[in-house]
Amino acid sequence: MTPPPQQPYRTPGLAPGLPVDHWPAASARTGEELGAPTPVRALAVAADGAPLAVAATERGAVRVWHTGTGEPLGLPFADDGGTGSVALARVAGRPVVATASGDEGTVRLWDALDGRPLGDPLTDTGPSAGALAAAQGADGRPLLVAGCLDGTTRLWDLAAPDPGGAVLGDGGPPIAVATALAPDGRPFAVTTTPDDPADDCGTVELWDLSAPRRTGESPRRMGEPLGRGAEVHTAALAFLDGDPVVVTAGWDKAVRLWDPATARPLGAPLTATDGARALAVTHLGGRPVAVTASTAAPGAVRLYDLPTRRPLTPAPVLPHPHPIRALAAAPSSLSGAVLAAAGPYAIPLSATV
Repeated sequence: MTPPPQQPYRTPGLAPGLPVDHWPAASARTGEELGAPTPVRALAVAADGAPLAVAATERGAVRVWHTGTGEPLGLPFADDGGTGSVALARVAGRPVVATASGDEGTVRLWDALDGRPLGDPLTDTGPSAGALAAAQGADGRPLLVAGCLDGTTRLWDLAAPDPGGAVLGDGGPPIAVATALAPDGRPFAVTTTPDDPADDCGTVELWDLSAPRRTGESPRRMGEPLGRGAEVHTAALAFLDGDPVVVTAGWDKAVRLWDPATARPLGAPLTATDGARALAVTHLGGRPVAVTASTAAPGAVRLYDLPTRRPLTPAPVLPHPHPIRALAAAPSSLSGAVLAAAGPYAIPLSATV
């Protein structure tokens, strides 16, 4: 990947109290040695808040870089099955990449610095690439959440992964997974499971992942399943006044906030006229913000201030005419970079100052 320009430029007046820097042009390009560059299919940031990100292309090329400098870290490597989703964790002090690859959805772990596969695959019965996310446990444990072809959602403690992991739910392989840390440090996950096997939208569930490994307790589902009838295809998690709030994007071109305790929407939808294919939640200027992007409007990104439910303008516009395939943001308890995958690039959209 090529380093970003060294001089970020400021877009004044993005929103009161939300100073944001934007980087022009390309910054992190997947450095494939042969053939034409292929689109970035998956993108993730470090679950523990470290300034690291990982991207993978449709051909399975994987690269890790430093989000502060844009410098690549370690050696590029490839998942021969092709990579559909990625996650980035830290195990025994060393960054580790998790990939879900190929139509069989094999979940593998790799050393992020030298590209070595770590141990046997966690599973070879997963879905074809749709759902994978890492989290930092309340006691510092690195966690991984993934979907499986047998219809389950599973959780692994990466410091000592058990074969098969712990089963969170068995309502079908999720089409989306996201994680976040509560203000008190507890890790949570949101999963989106299709209501019908033929659909790419469905029902959202919220999980508390904080049960310590030594107690043998299973993660708990919080509240009630939500989102039925809203055509939800992806979800993320925010915390308003310390309480969890689920943010969803649906094929009905609406972004919604939900109370997981009641499974009811909070106020009117945050409607995006061009829809929202990718969704992330982070903090900008100390405030929780939802970031959305649409493949129907290349280069267009929308930001919503979640406490007020208002869109922030002007929003960043990427300098590339490629549709945005994925968004990633630093853990929601921290202020940090927002990244977008567009064409063969992984581009920093913003970083708080």
